[in-house]
Amino acid sequence: MSAERTTMLRVEDLCCAAEEQQIRAALGRVPGIRTMSFDIVKKTVVVRHDVDSETVAGAIQAAGFTTTPIAAAPEVPAHTPFMRIWTVAGAVTALMAGVVLEHTSGGHSEATVLYLASILISGWPIVQRAGRSAVALRLDVNVLMTGAAIGAAVLGQYAEAAAVLVLYALSMLLESLSVDRTQRAIRDLLSLTPPVVTLVTSEGVSTVAAETVRAGNIVLVRPGQRIPVDGTVARGSTSVDESPITGESLPVFKSQGSHVYAGSLNGRGAVEILVTTPQTDTLLHRIVSFVEEARAKKTEIQNFTERFAKYYVPGVFAAAVAIAFIPPVLGLGGWADWFYRSLTVLVISCPCALLLSTPVAVVSAVTGAVRTGVLIRGGSVLDHLARVRSVAMDKTGTLTHGRHDVTSIVRLDSLTEEEILRTTAAIELRSEHPLADALVREAGRRGISIELEPVERFEAVPGKGVRAVVGGRMLHVGNHQYVEDLRICSPALEQRIADLEAGGQTVLVLADDTRPLGMVSVKDRTRDESQAVVQRVRTIVGGPVVLLTGDNRATAEALGRSLGVDAVHHGLLPEDKVRSVEILRREHGSVAMVGDGINDAPALATADVGIAMGGTGTEEAIRAADVVLMNGGIGFLPYLFRLGRRTHSVILTNIVLALATKGVFLLLGTAGVTSLWLAILADDCITLVVLMNSLRLLKKGT
Repeated sequence: MSAERTTMLRVEDLCCAAEEQQIRAALGRVPGIRTMSFDIVKKTVVVRHDVDSETVAGAIQAAGFTTTPIAAAPEVPAHTPFMRIWTVAGAVTALMAGVVLEHTSGGHSEATVLYLASILISGWPIVQRAGRSAVALRLDVNVLMTGAAIGAAVLGQYAEAAAVLVLYALSMLLESLSVDRTQRAIRDLLSLTPPVVTLVTSEGVSTVAAETVRAGNIVLVRPGQRIPVDGTVARGSTSVDESPITGESLPVFKSQGSHVYAGSLNGRGAVEILVTTPQTDTLLHRIVSFVEEARAKKTEIQNFTERFAKYYVPGVFAAAVAIAFIPPVLGLGGWADWFYRSLTVLVISCPCALLLSTPVAVVSAVTGAVRTGVLIRGGSVLDHLARVRSVAMDKTGTLTHGRHDVTSIVRLDSLTEEEILRTTAAIELRSEHPLADALVREAGRRGISIELEPVERFEAVPGKGVRAVVGGRMLHVGNHQYVEDLRICSPALEQRIADLEAGGQTVLVLADDTRPLGMVSVKDRTRDESQAVVQRVRTIVGGPVVLLTGDNRATAEALGRSLGVDAVHHGLLPEDKVRSVEILRREHGSVAMVGDGINDAPALATADVGIAMGGTGTEEAIRAADVVLMNGGIGFLPYLFRLGRRTHSVILTNIVLALATKGVFLLLGTAGVTSLWLAILADDCITLVVLMNSLRLLKKGT
């Protein structure tokens, strides 16, 4: 068996769900096809298969479609060709000139020549596509428009035949230009990466192509230059504008060891950067790939409209045929009159506005979110965001900065504050617990040396603390429960611990086997925006915002009161957080979970929408999430929930407008009170309105 591979093809005639179904059917008959995904907006098909790529392309071509292979790298379409713009402009000019000539000087013959020229210029590509569709026995919009134009010409209505084709070509051009706009933000992102870099080697500096740089290389970035690669600062310090990547509006200070992203703008300092990934695998390129994957994930509404269109087009076509033949047979009018009415119905049956109502809105929303610094994994996530009625939020690293600081050291025996800190920091230096870093940093800040402290037989006590032999005696560092287990917790000590925890602090007790020796309290600083975000999110989703944390009750409830959350669940293990999410879903409906740690990953995957902190979150959390906040803060949460609801509203508005317009003109066309060109104009106008309405979602959020 040959190795599995992926083929990406551009299919120019891929306009709606009908063509997608025909290509699916054609590929479904080819052995070795694994999966296929379609992007109607970009007119692309991505196929995973075991056969050769030529077989895949041949199957699609045999179904009557033209294919063009595109690179496997994230592909961003070029702008609409100028030749197409000039062709449509020429057809419009010829049509308008014919109308003016016919109605001002009575030159019917000359006007007919101009109408025929307009038909030829605008209609030739449409007729070609219609011919391929007819050979493949495929009823699509090109066949409908060609049939309507031919019918109008047979009736001697050359002006109307030209109007049908010109207005349809103009509609397709405007659609293409609108889609170009949705791609511009992604093109602009990729253009931020410099094509060349300054490489630093033992032999000096040299300018090389950016794609030749590999992990482990050192590159020099001068003041005011764009950073060309992802990496860490090896030498120097500077401030970096990361707004194109993370949405963070303020420059971020970078020094040795700080991570930097390709496409960011360097400030006033020159820095040397150690490359961690090649240019083709930078965060910038992964964002583009992320958006490309999101396009292929359809919303429930999009699936519904495509199923509806599958029956709508042939249904209206059958109605048009019935209108052309049944009334004249019954003696209700002349053949020419009813044939003309059937052409009007045929024109209005074009489903473009309906089928574009969802994908363009989704693409615009996802692209606008990327520009803001929010990555959304597809239209289905936007669907769920619109339905969220409760939000669960982790504490550490989400509502707080995730960086603890020592707030107090309490003497309980003969040890001095310095001795308490030295001993606890020396023991915690061997620990992987987040609180250990706070103790070690505080010891360093006070100039206390801990590396030489003799620590032996270190052992972690899961969920409670650590213990080790220091200076020949067993010492323990842990939480209130650990002290209880050691049976050395007095009422006085319990009260002192309770007082500190009531202030939102976490307490570590240093003790030997017989008595407590001292306490160190630490506190994780709450994000400045947390309280306002909690209030705004509650207002938007119309349901509770709940705090989920593994912290102790007193600390969790103190934070909950300060932020105004609706409920606090404390002392939770990862599986407890999953159960809490499931309970919220049963009580309130769709639920979102916001978190950043490894222990949040199961809850993120369980929630209807999992939201991870991109700047501070773990890889496990980010992989489990549906949404990633790239700047690592929660400030964009209100924007995210508003975007879900706004996208849902835009899509529903698009569908209602499209169906209402078609319904009205189907009735008017059947009654004979509208013309062929007015019907196609109405259809094109509503398509343009749908596109413009969807493009409003491209706006960068705040």
